[in-house]
Amino acid sequence: MKEITSNFGVEYDEKSKELFIKTDHQYFANSKSRLLQAVMRIGDLSVLTKTNVKSVFIDDISDLLREQNVIFTPI
Repeated sequence: MKEITSNFGVEYDEKSKELFIKTDHQYFANSKSRLLQAVMRIGDLSVLTKTNVKSVFIDDISDLLREQNVIFTPI
């Protein structure tokens, strides 16, 4: 998470568990965009856990085999 916050110029308060950016009014749009991108990237971390990646991979392969009418034993 530190790498993500650093890449997007976002700060994280461990006590309040908040992500934020300090900015001037003139840079608000850009700062808001960077903050939202950081939030989405951090959200991706929870989706891309090892277990979820394995499950998504198995689902994708199963879908492909079904589309190609390949007989297989689902896991």
